[in-house]
Amino acid sequence: TDATPLQLKQTRDLVESIYNDFSDKLSHGVSAQQLAVLVAFNLAEELLREREKLKFFKKQVAESSERLINRVETYLDK
Repeated sequence: TDATPLQLKQTRDLVESIYNDFSDKLSHGVSAQQLAVLVAFNLAEELLREREKLKFFKKQVAESSERLINRVETYLDK
């Protein structure tokens, strides 16, 4: 991995936190492997939501930039 030691620690801490949260909420009988898969799905779902938000934000920035460029060009053409 290209991650720095700090990034690796933050990643580990996040995964452990989510794992512990699910572990505390679920009843007994859930294996560590099932719990790990649940954590992975949860993180993947969160990643996909964040990607959609980023995609929407990038679209808004592009549209705003285009409007601003058009306004500047209109002003300069006068």
